[in-house]
This record gives sequence, C-alpha cells and structure tokens, in this order.
Amino acid sequence: MKADVAFRAFVGGIGVGKSWIGAFDLIRRSKPGRLYMVVAPTYSMLQDATLRSFETLAREMDLIEEAKLSAPPSIKLTNGAEVLFRSADDPERLRGPNLSGIWMDEASLMGPSVFLILIGCLREGGEQGWLSATFTPKGKSHWTYETFATGRPDTALFHARTRDNPFLPPAFAQTLANQYTSHLAAQELEGLFIDAGGALFKREWFSVIDRQPQMIGRVRGWDLAGTPKDEHRVSHDPDYSVGVLLGKTVDRGYVVLDVRRKRGSPKEIESLVRATAEADGPGVHVVLEQEPGSSGVEVVDHYRREVLAGFVFHGERSTGSKSDRALPLAAMSEGGAVKLLRGGWNRDFLDEVEVFPFGRHDDQIDAMSLAFGRLAGKKTGRSEAPTILVSGPAWASPSIHGINSAGSGGFAVGPCRQGASNGRCRPQAKGSAPASRGMLRPSSGGVRHPVRHGVLGARDGEARDFGSAGLDAASDATDAGSDDAERSRSAAD
Repeated sequence: MKADVAFRAFVGGIGVGKSWIGAFDLIRRSKPGRLYMVVAPTYSMLQDATLRSFETLAREMDLIEEAKLSAPPSIKLTNGAEVLFRSADDPERLRGPNLSGIWMDEASLMGPSVFLILIGCLREGGEQGWLSATFTPKGKSHWTYETFATGRPDTALFHARTRDNPFLPPAFAQTLANQYTSHLAAQELEGLFIDAGGALFKREWFSVIDRQPQMIGRVRGWDLAGTPKDEHRVSHDPDYSVGVLLGKTVDRGYVVLDVRRKRGSPKEIESLVRATAEADGPGVHVVLEQEPGSSGVEVVDHYRREVLAGFVFHGERSTGSKSDRALPLAAMSEGGAVKLLRGGWNRDFLDEVEVFPFGRHDDQIDAMSLAFGRLAGKKTGRSEAPTILVSGPAWASPSIHGINSAGSGGFAVGPCRQGASNGRCRPQAKGSAPASRGMLRPSSGGVRHPVRHGVLGARDGEARDFGSAGLDAASDATDAGSDDAERSRSAAD
C-alpha cells in the first residue's frame, strides 16, 4: 500500500489476504526504536487471527527479537521497534501511548470512535504518524466508506477481490458465491461498498400466489420475543413473537403459507403457539430456537413437555449471526424459489424483508430461517410427521407397533406385547393377541419417538392412526436425550 498519506485502507473480499498485507505493511514501515500498535475488534479475534498472522510473518522474515504472547501481548522487532497488540472491546482504554503507526485489522467490525481515538495517538517524537486499516466492506452507510472512500484529505483506498488471491483453493470463491445472494457476493467476494437497503433480500424476489400448491412438507418456525409490549410507553417498540409456516412444494420450491405475530406475556405467547399448532394440524413440524445456556434448554424443555405435548417439536440451537443463518434462505429466494401465499400479513412481511438485517425488527426472518433450515436439511426427511412428543407419563424406551426397543440404544423391528415389565418391550409371542396399535408403555419423564403407524394424540395414552406417515432421521429420536445431557452440562457449569 504505497501512498504518501496519513490514513490508508485496504479493502477486499474474504480470503484476499488483508491480514497478511496489514502485517507486512507495518513491518516494512517500522522505524528503529519506535512504538506501534495493532488493534482488532475483540481480544479473541486479536489472539486467534491478527496476532497469529503478524507473528507468523515476522518469524518467517526472521525479524523477531523478543515476543511476549501472554496478555497484553507485544513483539519487539530486530530493529528495536516495539509493537503492542490490543483489542477494541473498550475503546477508551486505547488512549494514552504516543505512537508512530497503527494497524486496524477488521476495521469495519469496529465503531468510528475507535478510529477517532487512535488517530489522536499518532504523535511519537513530534512527528505525524500513520494508520492503516484492513477490512471487508460493510456498505456505503458505514463509517469506513465515509472515511476512506469519499475522497477525504490525507486518505487513500486500495482494493482487491477474493479471486485475485492465487493461493486460495481454485473453487473457493465460486463455492461461496453459490451460497450468497448477488448483493452479498458483491460485498463479501468482490470487496465492493454496497448500499445497505436490501443487503440480503429484495422485495421483488417474493411473488404472491393465490392458491396453495401441493406440499411435501410443512414446518412452523417460532422466534420468541424476550420483552412483552409496554402499553404505557408509546416510543417503546419491542420485538414480536413470530411463527412462520413454510411449506416445501413437490417441485422443491418453498411457499410462506402463514405468519402469526403477537406481543404479549409469556402465557399469552404459549397460548398462541399451542392454538397455532392445533390449527396447523399434527402433520406440521414445530421448531423453536434454543438460546445459549441453561435458560434456553429450560425454555425448549417447557415447550416440549407442557405447551406442545402431542405435536412434532424440535428445539434448534442457534449458531452464527442472524445474517449468517438467513444466507441459505436468501440465496434460495433470489432465484424466485420462495413465494408467498396471499394474506393480510404479506405487507408487514415484505417491509421487514427488504431492510433485513438493518431494520428495527427481524423476527419474521429469524422464524422463516428456522423453518427453512428444518425443511431443507436432512432432518426433515420425506414425512410431515416423523417424530411425536409424548408428555405426562414418559417412556423408558420407544415401543411402537413395528418399532421396538433393542436394549438402551437401538431399535428392532417387530410388534410390542403389552404388559412388558421394567418399561421394556418384548417381542409378541406367536398366536397371542396383537398389541393396541400405536400404544406405548409408560415409565417416567418424556421423550419423542419415531413413528410409523401409530401416533399419540394430545392426551397421554390416546392413540390415533395417521397411516404410514414415514420415518424421520433416527437422530431425532435422541433429541430429548441430548437436551437432557445439555441440561446436565449447563448445571455442572
């Protein structure tokens, strides 16, 4: 980055080598005995990426005289220059030192106050210091665009695309592009500053249809709000609890069939979720986001045992940002594969979609992403009702007509004989009366069971026959056990 200006930025796509360039630039420009600083958005990012990149390059160049990698880390180069490594977790703590140069790594993930504080430190030895920033762009409304890309005095901007890096795997950029919308690919792979509006979705991607096509699966995804509506504060605009019903068509497209939104107390939301499940019918999966920690486990467990007893239910652990979780859905939507069934909710839905993730609310997108992940993923299978939650008296091991327990961990095909002891199912003897179809033997607790012929109804022990609904992935049968294990781990922590 050659330029005789005080403030320079290198902006580029993912994997273009921004951190390597930032580290090399500082090493090349360092002066004997001077003090420099490297700043990353968080300490974990500093330790895992920025510091590692700098140390690796400096060692390859044989330019490290002394390295202190414990907190707070620093490296002394062979020319006597010292480099401090700090995070921007608390920008005010960056004040104080007189510096000759600064490298801001992943600058677009920091606030503008970090930049303003740091440039006030560039005064070592009575000389004007320099600052270099490396980052992936975050839109034209972001401070990095205003600072480096609008022609301000004493600034310069350099640019590169992901595919410009010859050391990446040959198909790396294209593999990512296949998962991104064209808008996001322009930002993340081309390294371009893109207008914020509609960063992930565009209103025109979603056509509205008047008739529901034939479906091969339906999932209702719920995103629960944490704060009920405050009727006494007009300016208060809390999130909604939202349930989005998404269907998968026979031609592998998707249709948003219905959206339920409500602000209310936890009891009111529970009543809405239950009533909606009853209206949707037993063939619809219900999926709820499980927040991190023990509280998230408890909420999912409560809905499993109390609110949605008798319905197909899944708790999904959230990973990554909201935008990351919405990317597969956005890519599918851009191709016109996601449609809306005409309804009174259409306008509110589209208003939220076109400003995501920059809008005030994102509840409908979160709920739809949950439903899409379940429908598009392996766990959906070919059936609309592969797993059933049994509440009240629980079941020591799955024992359904055609699916019997084979010890503690597996399943064996064969009917179950009623009256088995110790909560286990024994194969029915030849010539004996068949067990009631779909009935299970109770023990204690509550789990979900794979079902082929018999499905329990809303009340304990009530059997209903939905025919050959199909069998979901065997992993679903262990979901409840996994949640119990998660609860135990959380309690231990």
